[in-house]
Amino acid sequence: MFSAVLFAENRGVARAIEMAAQESREVCIYKTLNVLPSAYELTRLLNAFRPDIIFVDLSRLEGGMVIAKGARVILPDAAIIGFSEKVSEWHLAQVRKAGVLEVLCLPLTNQKFQQSLERAMRQARPAVEENLLAFLPAKAGSGATTIALNVAGCLANDLNQKVLLMEADLRSGLLGVLLKLQPQYSILNALENAALLDGTLWSQIVSRAHGLDLLVSPRPEEASRVSWAGYHRLLQFLRVRYDAIVADLPEVVNDATGEIVLRAKGTYIVATPELPALVLAKQRRKELVKRGIPDERIGVILNRWRKEEINVRDIEEFLDRPVSFVFQNDYHSVRRAMQEGRLISKKSELGRLFSAFARKLAESEVPDPEPAQGSRSFLDSVLRK
Repeated sequence: MFSAVLFAENRGVARAIEMAAQESREVCIYKTLNVLPSAYELTRLLNAFRPDIIFVDLSRLEGGMVIAKGARVILPDAAIIGFSEKVSEWHLAQVRKAGVLEVLCLPLTNQKFQQSLERAMRQARPAVEENLLAFLPAKAGSGATTIALNVAGCLANDLNQKVLLMEADLRSGLLGVLLKLQPQYSILNALENAALLDGTLWSQIVSRAHGLDLLVSPRPEEASRVSWAGYHRLLQFLRVRYDAIVADLPEVVNDATGEIVLRAKGTYIVATPELPALVLAKQRRKELVKRGIPDERIGVILNRWRKEEINVRDIEEFLDRPVSFVFQNDYHSVRRAMQEGRLISKKSELGRLFSAFARKLAESEVPDPEPAQGSRSFLDSVLRK
C-alpha cells in the first residue's frame, strides 16, 4: 500500500478522503492534520513519515498552496493530490504551479479517487526505468520465457551485470520448471509485501540460480489478484538495486502488469513464424499502444525461425515493422537445457545469439564471434540486421 498524510481543516472532508483511501485498498493514511502546520512542523512531519502521497485541502487556496509548495521542496517525488468542492480553471493552473499533480472534486467516487491516484503516482515518479526490459508472447507457447531467461543469463554472466528475472505471469510457473526450482517464496510474496521491503526481507524472498536473482511465480492455485500499485512499489524498490530487471509477462497485459510495460525501456513481443502467432503479434502491439506505450519502445522478436520456411523480410512486411532480432529454431539445445535445468549452452549457435542480443540490449559492442559448427552465415545475417 501507498503511505499518505492528509491536511484538511474540515473534519467532514477529511473523513471522506480517509474513507476513499480505505475503500481503495491501495492507500494507508498514517497521519491526518486538521490544523495547517508551520513550515517547521511540515518539514518535521514529512521527514518523519516520508509519505508516497500528500493530500492537501484546497478549500482555502492560499493555505493549501503553501502546504503544496513546501511539500514539493521537502519530498520532490511525492504525489501531491489536492481536493476541493469547486475548482476553476484559474485555480487549477495555480495549484499545478505549486506542485499539485491531481485535484479531486468533491463529492468523491471510488472511481475518481482511483483514477486520480494512479495518474498522480505515475506523474510523480520516472515514467521509464532504463534498466527494465519486458518480454511477452504473441500467443502462449511462443518461447518468451525461454528468451527472457537466457537473455537475463547472458546479461549477468557475459556482461557481469546484477540481474533480476521476474516471472510476472502469476499463473504460469514455467520458470521454475525450466530451472528445476521449488523456492519457498514467490513474486506474490514480493508484491504483497512491496511496501515493507528492505534488504533483509528481500534476501529471504528472492531466489538465486545460474548467476541470476529470480522471482518466480507461485503455483497456479496459489495465485491471487494483484494491482498496478504492487508492481509500482516493487519496481521502486528494485530500480536502484539491479543493473537490469527482466520481466517475463503473459500474452495479455492487464491493468496490473500494465505498470511494467509502461515503465519498461523496451517491451518485446515474441512470435514464431506461423500465421496465428504473427496475426496476434500485430494485435499485441496495438494493445500496448492503446495502453499508452510509445511505438518506438515496442519490438518484435522472431523465434524458432527456419531459413527454408519463410523470408524475414516477408514477415516484416506483414508486421509493418522491422523485426528486432531473430532466433533460429534449435529444439535440441532448448530441450537439453530444459532436461538439465540450466541455461542454453554458449557452444550452440542459439546460445551465441542470446549473447549477441544481450549485448545489443546493453548497448555493448557486439564482438566478431567464432564460427559455430563450421558455419556462421545465420549469425552474420542476424547481427547485420
